[in-house]
Amino acid sequence: MSVDVSVREPRSGSTHAWIRWLLLAVFCAAPQIVLAQPYTIDEFPIPLGGLSAYLASDDDGSIWYTVSFPRHAIGHVSPSGHITEYPIPTTAEDLSGIVIGPDKNVWFGEWSNPGGQEPLSRIGRISRSGGGFQEFTVPESPHGQFYFANPRRLIVGPDGNMWFTAGSDALGRINTAGDVTMFYLPATGCFPSLPFVSEPYDLTVGPDGALWLSVTSGTGPVRFDLTTHEFLVVSVWPCGTTSTGITSGPDGNLWLTDFNRSHLYRVTLSGGLTTIDFPGNPYGIVSVGNELFISGSGTNLISRVDPETGTVLEDLPIPAPNDFPSYMAADVAGNIWISQQRGGHIGRLSRHPLTCIDAVALTYQNQTLTMRFGLKTQSPALWSTVLFVD
Repeated sequence: MSVDVSVREPRSGSTHAWIRWLLLAVFCAAPQIVLAQPYTIDEFPIPLGGLSAYLASDDDGSIWYTVSFPRHAIGHVSPSGHITEYPIPTTAEDLSGIVIGPDKNVWFGEWSNPGGQEPLSRIGRISRSGGGFQEFTVPESPHGQFYFANPRRLIVGPDGNMWFTAGSDALGRINTAGDVTMFYLPATGCFPSLPFVSEPYDLTVGPDGALWLSVTSGTGPVRFDLTTHEFLVVSVWPCGTTSTGITSGPDGNLWLTDFNRSHLYRVTLSGGLTTIDFPGNPYGIVSVGNELFISGSGTNLISRVDPETGTVLEDLPIPAPNDFPSYMAADVAGNIWISQQRGGHIGRLSRHPLTCIDAVALTYQNQTLTMRFGLKTQSPALWSTVLFVD
């Protein structure tokens, strides 16, 4: 839609007369539904079926994902939605966390607990073209047979190494050469018979540069100092909380989801806790810009949350019914990719900022100034110009 605004020169006379115009503002306003930032969710079916799990964003705007059951593969989704998969020749039962390493290879977790056999806990690596598959063993816990070392979530730390949560009680570090070092979480006291069980799940780089872990069997998030290698259990809630997702929020705090109790938690670096009721079962969480996005597996929604108040600003339904949105990752453009585990899809929530003005052109002819501009909306809108004439 284009609009022309013409203003005739207020002074007559010589064609050489000068007119000095100052265009101060062109703006548009519309009802709230028009002004709200629009979002769309596209779904990309995973070839040959299978369950998608963790996601990792690449620096070209694409996304990588792991596939397990009934096959093992690493998948790649281009920004245009084209999917390529690379079969992984592993004996593991499951592929878990995934990350693009500092060496630009694709790194991922492998784990299995075969009946009557030793657990198989490994980190795998392939190139971006799917070749060069290698595996690196993750050591088992020294705490006994109930403490497995299955890798879960992988991220790149600020120290240039890759870090991962593992099994019942561990945080692992692996460098690009494949050297693995394990660090074991302190006891939380929630399980006296198995004192070191904490089940570290997700992890993020905190606003303070430390690693922060969510735990599904503990009393709060766990902080790990990359310099001293010391753990600190932030005991801010009672035993029994199932904290899955964790992220550093735009407000400088840690945000966590509680799948079982339908809560969001905001935890300050000093241990202050705010508990926020959340409809459904929040699972994954990601911070993009000044907002938080939560996957609600019980409601089949992606919720946009205000970090100032913790209130849900908007609920965005997943198109496929009962598709269990879980893990999420943001790409370089600010789009949010979603693992939809039951329906075999990878979803993408695209952000489309509403820009009112498309282009402005000024022409002056016959003592008349004409301004032409386009509106990037077909909805009813109000426009206004402010012109000063000297």
